[in-house]
Formats: sequence, structure tokens, C-alpha cells
Amino acid sequence: MKRAFRQWWRGSDGTAAIEFAIVGGLFFMIILGLIDLATNFYRLHYVSFIADQAIRKIYINPAISSVDLQTWITGISDGRVTATLQASTRVTTMPEKDLVLTTPSQFVFLPVPVTLEITVSRTVPVVGPYF
Repeated sequence: MKRAFRQWWRGSDGTAAIEFAIVGGLFFMIILGLIDLATNFYRLHYVSFIADQAIRKIYINPAISSVDLQTWITGISDGRVTATLQASTRVTTMPEKDLVLTTPSQFVFLPVPVTLEITVSRTVPVVGPYF
């Protein structure tokens, strides 16, 4: 009995499974965290792209109302991005409008889900008497 116990204790059968159990969990957490981070960076890029498209639309039609712009942004983003267009509060030589786009985001693979909001803000100089 004593000899069988020593052989079992000194045997190396199953060590790879134990090492994988120790290291594998950490490895998968890192991979899932990177996927989650990349998804949020994609959302930030997506909102920035929509902001650039909205600025082009404002340049083409400076008299566009905030409601029309919000409707257009909601249409191209499938309702995932909200927008506000308001007169700038800064004192400058040229009239400006502030465009703020927000979208909800979430880190899914964390042990406790963290909800955050991605916000992109752009200042648009208004050309012409349409302010």
C-alpha cells in the first residue's frame, strides 16, 4: 500500500491538465478582455465616423435643424447613437455649433459588467448667415 501511494504521489500523469487549468483560465481572460476592448474601440471609431459624416452634412446645409440631424443620425446608426446640435457657448469671432454624439457601451466579459457611454464632441464653424 505504501509503495502504491509513493508511485501515485511521484507520478507525472495529469500534470499537463493541472498546468492548463492554472494557466488556461488566465489566458482566456486576457483573450476575452482584448476582444472586449477591441469592440469598444470599434464603437468609438464608429461614432467618430458618424460625427464626421454629420459635420459634412452641416457644411453642406448650415441651416439644418437639430431634429433633422438627429433623425438622419438615428437612421444611419440604426438608433444606437444619439446626437445633440446646439449653439456654442464659447466667445469666438466665428459662430459655431457643438455636435455631441453618444452611444451606450458595455464591457461584457468582466466578472461584473461595466456600462459606459462613448461620447464624441465636435465643434463646427458655421459659414454663412444661417445661425
